[in-house]
Amino acid sequence: MFNCLLTRALIIALLWTGLILMKADGKMNTQLLWQAIIFSAVLIMGFLLERIFKYHGDQYLIPVVAASFGGATMSCFLCGTHRLRSSLTTRKF
Repeated sequence: MFNCLLTRALIIALLWTGLILMKADGKMNTQLLWQAIIFSAVLIMGFLLERIFKYHGDQYLIPVVAASFGGATMSCFLCGTHRLRSSLTTRKF
């Protein structure tokens, strides 16, 4: 549990350090500030909800996120099942 808190604290610290540096360079706008506030609040609320409800994560969340962003799986044209993209081969006609 401490590792999760430390990781989230590090993420928030890096985010706000970057925003302070952007402010010093004069590249800061209010939209970035609001996004940072909302992101920080979501991280903190997520940690608190995990502590209150003793939530240990969803085993199906990581494959869904990996497939939606990275396109890690594709449907096999022979059998129709989803397989890793690296295990599929192409055919030349």
